[in-house]
Amino acid sequence: MTVDAASACSACVFVDDHEPNVTAATATGMRGVLYRIDRGDDLRALLVAIGVDVA
Repeated sequence: MTVDAASACSACVFVDDHEPNVTAATATGMRGVLYRIDRGDDLRALLVAIGVDVA
């Protein structure tokens, strides 16, 4: 079985509190979420907003 790296990356979600890291992850094809608990971010809502099923 052959796995397409681009497809594998697009199935991943990278969550971090440092924007350059999220930018680097999205450059590889991953979905990225900038999560800042110090700003009161709601991780569940951020994930839902990019289409992640968090049920």
